[in-house]
Amino acid sequence: GKLPFIFSVACVNGNFVNSTCFAEAWMRAEDNGQPAGAIATLMSTINQSWNPPMGGQDEMNDILTEAYSNNIKRTFAGISMNGCMKMNDEYGSDGNEMTDTWTVFGDPSLVIRTSIPQNMSVSHANELHLGETSMTLTCNANGAKAALTFNGEILGTAIVSGGSATITFDALTELGMADFVVSGYNYKPYITSIEILPELGPFMAIAGKVINDVPGGNGNGQMDYAEDILLTMSLTNIGVEAGYGITSILSSTSPYIEIIGDSASFGDLAVGDTVVVTDAYAFSVANNLPNMSLVPFTLTSTDQDGNEWVSNFMMPGHSAKLIFTGFSIDDAAGNNNGKLDAGETANISLSVKNTGSSEAYQVITQLVANNGYVTVNSDPLNYGDIAPGTTTTMSFNVTAAGDTPVGYIADFTVEALGNFELSMTDGFYTIIGQIPVLIVNMANVASADSMMICLQMLQVGGEVQDTLPSSLEIYTSVFVLLGSFPNNHVLTEDEGNILVTFLQNGGRVYMEGGDTWSADTLTALHPMFFIKGTEDGMDDLGTIVGDESNFLAGYSFEYNGFNSSVDHIVPYPGGKVLMSNVSPEYNTAISYENDIYKTVGAVFQFDGMTNQEGSTKEGMMAKILEFFGVSFTWTELDESAALNMGVVAYPNPFNDQVTFKLNLDEKSPVTLDVFDLTGRVVYSSGQKVMNPGPQKLVWNVQDTPPGIYTYRIKAGNTLITNKLVRVN
Repeated sequence: GKLPFIFSVACVNGNFVNSTCFAEAWMRAEDNGQPAGAIATLMSTINQSWNPPMGGQDEMNDILTEAYSNNIKRTFAGISMNGCMKMNDEYGSDGNEMTDTWTVFGDPSLVIRTSIPQNMSVSHANELHLGETSMTLTCNANGAKAALTFNGEILGTAIVSGGSATITFDALTELGMADFVVSGYNYKPYITSIEILPELGPFMAIAGKVINDVPGGNGNGQMDYAEDILLTMSLTNIGVEAGYGITSILSSTSPYIEIIGDSASFGDLAVGDTVVVTDAYAFSVANNLPNMSLVPFTLTSTDQDGNEWVSNFMMPGHSAKLIFTGFSIDDAAGNNNGKLDAGETANISLSVKNTGSSEAYQVITQLVANNGYVTVNSDPLNYGDIAPGTTTTMSFNVTAAGDTPVGYIADFTVEALGNFELSMTDGFYTIIGQIPVLIVNMANVASADSMMICLQMLQVGGEVQDTLPSSLEIYTSVFVLLGSFPNNHVLTEDEGNILVTFLQNGGRVYMEGGDTWSADTLTALHPMFFIKGTEDGMDDLGTIVGDESNFLAGYSFEYNGFNSSVDHIVPYPGGKVLMSNVSPEYNTAISYENDIYKTVGAVFQFDGMTNQEGSTKEGMMAKILEFFGVSFTWTELDESAALNMGVVAYPNPFNDQVTFKLNLDEKSPVTLDVFDLTGRVVYSSGQKVMNPGPQKLVWNVQDTPPGIYTYRIKAGNTLITNKLVRVN
């Protein structure tokens, strides 16, 4: 029967966590044991807003009906995600939140149908022969894809154009049945089998091969980096006549292979005979062989009559690959708070993992302090041999100087070297003393990412957690994100009490929430902000400006956040209006300070503030940090510098590679660093001197999970920072 595909604008019908959701139930529905539900659905895990998803769905409909000749997408996820991208362009962060929580159920690569599928008319040869390298077909469906496969491997593909197509492939060397399929949009697939038959005369084919790496390697029978390998080869005659005086030559086009012994004699082979030559060939494998690369080889066989048979094959290459997976601090000999403090000596444990498929030998690891306040007391340590998939952890003793500033970000480099030129360089940082900022993202909102980007630009250390720690003593300030209805978190009494204790001990708290001041139940924390919620507002949050009597005077933002219906607030005596909505006029942020603590309470979401000329989120964050007494470094030149240098990161979001384009006015030293949201350096280009004019840097991503990252480009005295998103 026919099954529907669905693009749904609705609330929580795709919330698959902890229970079977509506989308899953529909996909799994059966009638008498046969599928009766949907073949694919796009449904949301949260309560959706109105305009953004409706706009996204409109775009999906336009793509589905092929309204754009330059944007043809026919897979379910291709249509869905392209619709989401249009929504993101039109609605900014509101669209992003919908994209983040709209989920594809079913096969994302499914090619959907928009009309009753027709039969294709296809003609082709009914058999193929050993040694052939192409196949021609005719078909009445232009644009259809034709594929020839054998034993589950694709031999070749082609696209039908002008009623015909030719599939090319390596010379056929095995007898059997090949599968032939032609598929087209809104056509029924054409599926058949084609027999591969022998030609006249003998035909030599590879029957098997065995790696011998006992004398020149580790003896595990696989092709590892830095090995000298002997290759045993078996040849069989699958032709219809005997072959005489067979000689075979081994070659490879791979830059990682050096053939040392390339020739072997197999003698005479009758029809159906197989001859094995032990250790027939010899070759060396380079030290820098990429892990799990498929290395091409060619075996060319000839007989005394001048017949020639060419067999191509691949062998997987195996190498070690070292990555730095993390660090921990043991300060049991100090104050035992799990951090490095000024004047303290502690042990930093570094974990190095071999993510390759071959062993890493005699790994030596060194910790280098890239700052003037921390001394590494330990010499480089011998991590020994690290087997594939295993992690080795060892500790380095370090001392922080007594005059290290509180909140100082101490950078470190981790260097590991192994036998056969194996190497790894990575980095991390830790904060000496109190961590300046903790962001508690209780509502899973985009403000956390936006704030972390600002902190990176301001060179301020920070952490993000989704729950409130029971103790906050290691933090200078806490930023609490409660979100807006319907995706808000209601602060509990226990959470409020933790923050009360923090403030009573001299803490600083920023708290934003669209409903926490009026609509939600108040806790013991709320009165400490000196904020009174007066009413639950309407959908009218627009232009937000800083109050002329407070530290955000002169700042002005257009609000483009998730929900513009927020609580209205006024200050109790002692509180000061910090920001207000212009029309209708009502307060949106209030600050308070006394001799012990300081607070900022807001009704908007930080990420919804759209940068204007002279008013940026990083500037706003800098002012809040200044009010809280948190040190930062800020030149206020990032946006103009990025514009002047033409800095662009593309594609963004990206998958396995991202390119950074920039234009230099003069010869400059350039460094690219990429950080995750914990502040760990996941990539560094090292310093490169670049000439004036257009330049580019490329990050080829490996072993870095999908997520949000911050890149920082330093060109001369200019520092540029922005966000990157890696997707699967």
